[in-house]
Amino acid sequence: DPAGLTGAHQTLQLPAIVRLTHLDTGAQMLVRINDRGPANPARMLAVTPRVAALLEFPPDGVARVRLEVLQSESRDAAEAVQGGDASRLEVATAPRPVVRQEALTPTVGSPRIQGMAGGDPPPATRAGPTLAETVTRVAAAPGTLWLRLGSFSRAEFARMQLARIPGPGARIETIRSGRSVDYRVIMGPYSRVSDADAALARVSAAGMTDGRIVSE
Repeated sequence: DPAGLTGAHQTLQLPAIVRLTHLDTGAQMLVRINDRGPANPARMLAVTPRVAALLEFPPDGVARVRLEVLQSESRDAAEAVQGGDASRLEVATAPRPVVRQEALTPTVGSPRIQGMAGGDPPPATRAGPTLAETVTRVAAAPGTLWLRLGSFSRAEFARMQLARIPGPGARIETIRSGRSVDYRVIMGPYSRVSDADAALARVSAAGMTDGRIVSE
């Protein structure tokens, strides 16, 4: 529904309730993630035209956003769809087919066999709570665009990834958190989305399909 407050994400549970913030303007609102996508690996999220208008996306439809999953609201949405406890996942086997026989008038040609799957059709899922068109405002924080090409716990793995990247501009960033150290392969920064898109297309053409554009 183009007017719905919904979106698509590649990996989040479905459904999920998230808070989206347009980093360039500070506009934020709640959105229901109920689909898979987008197909473009350079994009984290796809939203409806209504969400894009309320969050003041630019005319080209590409915006830098922050996505925060609301755990409690997402559980409520999942329970509404499942019609019960969202923490219990029931796996149903395929229905056992039932073959019904009937007397047929003899005809010229091959005999006819009819089959029908047993069981009742699944009940329609409930959509869950409806989100309100409430837009709030926080401080704008557009950040800088980077291309992230993997995070590794060992420096030699990061160097192997770095050697696969065609052309200049890539480097290894060391991230320390307490006693742990991660080695992140990055490219950038980029001031324009088109520049980040071009860099991602270049490394993807070289066979590196795990690159992601991020705003920090």
